[in-house]
Amino acid sequence: MLIVSDVGVDDPRVWVGGLIALSTLSAFLLWRGRAKSGETTGETTGETAGTAPTTAVTVVHRNATVHIGGGGESEEDRRSTAKMGTPRTPASEPRAFGRYHLLRRIDGGGMADIYAASLHGAEGFRRLFVIKRLRSEMARNRTAVEQFIDEAKLGSSLVHPNIVPVFDFGKLGDEYFMAQEYILGRDIARLLQRHLDRIGRPLDERLMLYVAHEVLEALAYAHAETDAKGTPLGLVHRDVSPGNIMVTARGEVKLFDFGIVKAIGRIAKSEEGVVKGNISFMSPEQARSEPVDGRSDLFSMGLVIYYGLTNERLYRDDDGSFEQLRRAGIGPTAAQLAKIDHLTLAGPILRRALAVDPARRYQSAVEFAAALAPHTPGAKAEAAALMQQLFGDELRAAVS
Repeated sequence: MLIVSDVGVDDPRVWVGGLIALSTLSAFLLWRGRAKSGETTGETTGETAGTAPTTAVTVVHRNATVHIGGGGESEEDRRSTAKMGTPRTPASEPRAFGRYHLLRRIDGGGMADIYAASLHGAEGFRRLFVIKRLRSEMARNRTAVEQFIDEAKLGSSLVHPNIVPVFDFGKLGDEYFMAQEYILGRDIARLLQRHLDRIGRPLDERLMLYVAHEVLEALAYAHAETDAKGTPLGLVHRDVSPGNIMVTARGEVKLFDFGIVKAIGRIAKSEEGVVKGNISFMSPEQARSEPVDGRSDLFSMGLVIYYGLTNERLYRDDDGSFEQLRRAGIGPTAAQLAKIDHLTLAGPILRRALAVDPARRYQSAVEFAAALAPHTPGAKAEAAALMQQLFGDELRAAVS
C-alpha cells in the first residue's frame, strides 16, 4: 500500500541491471562493505535494539536485475511512520493539491512520496487522508505507472474492515496519485520494539494470535476475490510482513500494501524468475521463484507470528541478501522450530503453518483463522489497552 514494495515501494534502492551473476554479487558486496564502513550517505542504518535491518529484494537469478533495499531506518519503521501520520519533515503551511490540502510530507523515495492530507467540505467538514504521489521521474516509467495503477484499482476494490482502502485515484498534470485511509496506529515491528523496551519481553501469545486472526480474515477475503464475471482472481499478497500489518489505537488490525500482489488481470506483469517481497517473511516457494498461491501468504503469516513471539527472524541478512534468499528457499530448520515448542498456544499452530511443503500447511486462510479463533475472544479490547499503554501520548498528539 503506502510503500511501493518496497517492491511496490518508497524505499531508496540500488539498481544494477544487465550484469552477469558474478558482477551482480560483487556490486552487492561492495555496497554492503561501504555501508558497514559508514561511507554511504543518508540516515543511520539498522533498527533499534534487538532487530536487524529488513532487506527488500527483487532478484533475477540469472543475468539480470538486482533490487536491494538498504540505508536509512528499517522498512518497518518507515512504513509505520507513513501510515500513522507522524511527520518526518518539519510542518509547513498546507498547500493545495487538487481538492486536497497537503499538510506535511511523511515519507518518500523510490517510486512515490507520501503526505498527510486533508479534504474539506461544506459546513466545516474535514477528513484526513494519506496521499501517495508517484514521483515525476517515475511517471515516465511505464512499468512503474502500470504498477501504481494496479495498486490503486485493487485497493479500491478490496472492501473489508481489516484492509486499508484506497478512496481516490487521479492525475494532476503529469502526477499520478492515490488517496488512502489515514490510520492511527503502529505496525507490528514498532509495537514489538516498544513492548520489548517497556515490558521487557516479546508480544503475548493471545495478542499475536489475535492479530494473526484478523490478518487472516483479510487474506481469506482477498484470496476469494473474483472479477465481474465471477472468475477467481487468484490474488496472493506476497508481502505479508510486520511492516504491512497495523494495530490501531482502537485495537483494530489492518493489512495493507498490495503493491506487489499477484492477481489475474493486472496490467503490470511480473517477469519470469523475478523474486519480489521481503525475504525475511517469504515462503520457500516464493523465495525459489516458483508459482505461488494463497498458502504462500499463510506461511508468511506464520513467520510474522514467530517474529512477534520470539523477536527473531528465521532468515536474517547477516550473510547478505543472496545467502538469505537461499536460506528462505530451504525453509525453517528443526532447531529454529524447537524455539516455539514451549509456546502452549502458538507452538502446534506454527508447526503446521511453517511446513515447507504447502500441502502440509493450513490449506486456506479460513482454516488457519479457525484454528486461532478460540484464543481471540476479548483480545481486541486488550490490544486497544496495550496501544494506549505503549503509545497513548503519541497517538493523541498525532491527531491534535
